[in-house]
Amino acid sequence: MNRELDQLLQELREEGWLESAGSFTLDAAKAREKLALRQSREAGLWLVKLIQCAHLWQASSLHFRQKREQAMATLRLGAQPVDLGPWLARLHQVEMMADPLYGPLATAFQAALADGCDYLELPELGLRLDAAGVHGSTDKLEPLAQLELTFHYLRQQPWWNPLLHLRPPRRALENFLSASRKAGLSLPHVAMDRFPISGSQGMLHKKSGASPSLGRLERVWLSAAPARELMLYPPPPARRGAVEEVAGRITQVVPGAQAYQALRQWRHEQADALPMPGGRELQPWLEQLQGGGHNTPPPSSQHDALAVRGLICWDTDSQVPASILPVKYGILLDAMPFTSLPVGATIWLSSSKWRTDIHQKKVINDEVCRQLCNWCLDQFDQLEAEAQALLQWPERPQEQLAHLKTLLSKRPRQLAALKSSPYPG
Repeated sequence: MNRELDQLLQELREEGWLESAGSFTLDAAKAREKLALRQSREAGLWLVKLIQCAHLWQASSLHFRQKREQAMATLRLGAQPVDLGPWLARLHQVEMMADPLYGPLATAFQAALADGCDYLELPELGLRLDAAGVHGSTDKLEPLAQLELTFHYLRQQPWWNPLLHLRPPRRALENFLSASRKAGLSLPHVAMDRFPISGSQGMLHKKSGASPSLGRLERVWLSAAPARELMLYPPPPARRGAVEEVAGRITQVVPGAQAYQALRQWRHEQADALPMPGGRELQPWLEQLQGGGHNTPPPSSQHDALAVRGLICWDTDSQVPASILPVKYGILLDAMPFTSLPVGATIWLSSSKWRTDIHQKKVINDEVCRQLCNWCLDQFDQLEAEAQALLQWPERPQEQLAHLKTLLSKRPRQLAALKSSPYPG
């Protein structure tokens, strides 16, 4: 029994009963009661977990369409079909909510029932799932490259009231807001009622600043890890640096008026030396890295966006408290404030190693969490030390980096060379 499942069962133990020292049975209805209490604090949990499922399965897209009595989801898996048989065979066993492959889907289904869903229909398989179990034959199931799900809700308002059909249902608005806050960094192309959820710049800009600033610097970690381990980074021109730097070498300088920030560093999560760009344009170089296995590409539906391990963004003009933002399978978890970092510093790190509490949105402070956070802090120290060193070069770009140098000069300069440490994989 893994630690995450052990904790989940421990917190739900009061709702079940022991059969033996090694097995535990939970009433599915009682589990949904707990989920219903959680839903009252965070609407749209089922939808967020379904997006997380699409990211975990490395789907290319997930599109939602909401009606007053239905919510339909179409998940395109492409070259990696998934067999639903193991989940359907244990539909209402709480252990499935902690399963490494089916956990997000199992949680999404149970959370939907807790949110008032009457039943879930899988039209391609001819199946209907509800609180009683599976209705339909599961004898000849085959792996699917596309999965369609229709969540049916009981009519709760008089059908004859025309005013109800002139405004969107409250549930639809709550779902959209929940997905927008949590799922903007997922790799599949996610859209709800044709409005994009992932692939936009909003998730990063809300914390790092929407307007350009020559007092901002950034470090991006490329990675060759599987796509499910990574997070979405917008197309590089959207966050262009006035100075682009790879492994301590300036590779591109653009006028400050065309830049989002002063300096952007490109690094690899395993401290591997990246091949230098052959020219001044970043896009051919990034395509070369992806073709050579140095960096995992995102789904083709995301076009010129990148899949990355994470990034540091430090706006030295900002007074926003510093924080680390954990990302797990494309879903943003609760921020962890860090007073040891200067104000204006924000770090995003995507990892499957983050362990969450029963509400599945807050990181548990364990040894693995401390290792990941320490790596982030070491990377920030390297960012600052290497930026300070770059600003001392007599041949540095004067116009683009002058404002950043003025702001960093107010902080003690780190003279010691810092050893690069690989991501604790």
